[in-house]
Amino acid sequence: MQELPTTAGGITQWCKDVFVTKLSSSQGILVGLILLIIAVVMQILIQSSKAKRSTPVEALQKEAARERLLHE
Repeated sequence: MQELPTTAGGITQWCKDVFVTKLSSSQGILVGLILLIIAVVMQILIQSSKAKRSTPVEALQKEAARERLLHE
C-alpha cells in the first residue's frame, strides 16, 4: 500500500490525484447520465399515473346523481 505524503505540497498533490482526477473520469459522467435517465423516467411515470387516476368533476357529479336516482 502506498504511504501518505508527509509534506504540505505532497499532501496537496495526493488530494488532487485521488479526488479531482476521479471526479472528472468517464465513470463519473456515466453515473451522472444514469441518474438523469432515472429522473426522467420517474417523472414520466408520475405524470402518466396522475392522468390515469384523475376523474373529471362532471363524471363524479353524474355518478352521484345516478346513485341518488337509483336509491329513491
